[in-house]
Amino acid sequence: RIGTAILLCCAPILLLGCSGGAPTAAAGTPEWTIQSASIAAKKSDAARYVSFFTEERHRSELAGEIMLLNVQVPIREMAESEGAHSVKAVDALLADEVALLTALGKDWAWLSKTSKLGDDERWREWESAVANVANPGELWAKSLRKHPDMMIWWGNKIENVQVNGDTATAKAYAENNPRFENQLKLKRVNGEWKIDVR
Repeated sequence: RIGTAILLCCAPILLLGCSGGAPTAAAGTPEWTIQSASIAAKKSDAARYVSFFTEERHRSELAGEIMLLNVQVPIREMAESEGAHSVKAVDALLADEVALLTALGKDWAWLSKTSKLGDDERWREWESAVANVANPGELWAKSLRKHPDMMIWWGNKIENVQVNGDTATAKAYAENNPRFENQLKLKRVNGEWKIDVR
C-alpha cells in the first residue's frame, strides 16, 4: 500500500481536456463526478475538489500525508539533538507538517515511534491516527491549498464505466496517452457519486 502511494505521488499529472470548465457528462453520473473533480483540480479549488471524494478517501489521503511526513523525522530528531533553537528553526520550516500533526493530536515523538515499525504496522498506526478526526475533508483541503499540484487532473477520456448498485468503476486517461490510465472506484453516497479509496 505504501509503495502504491509513493508511485501515485510520483506519477505525472494528466491534463483535463474539458474546455469551458464545465462537465460534459450527464449530471448525477460517475463520469460527471470524475469530470467535476478534474475541473476543480484545474482551478486549484481544493474545497470543491475534496467534495467529490468519499470520507474514507479523505482519511486515506491524510494517512498518505503522514507517510510523506515520515521522511522529515530524521531532520526533526537532528534538530532536537542540537537544542531548542534548532527545533524552533526546523519547526518554522516544517510549519505545514507541524500543523497537520497538531490537528491530528499527534507530535514528532509519535511519528518517530511509528517510523520504527514495519510497513503494515506503520500504515495501521497512521490509519488509526486519522480514524476519529472530525474534519478529514477540511484537513485534506487545507493541505491541498498549500500543495495544489497534488490535486489530480484526470485524463480527458473516461471509458469502461461499470455500475453495480451503489458502486462503480471507470477508466480515465489522456486521449494522446492511453497507456497511462487511472482505474477509479466510485461509491454512491446520499445519492451522489464520490470517488472512493483506490
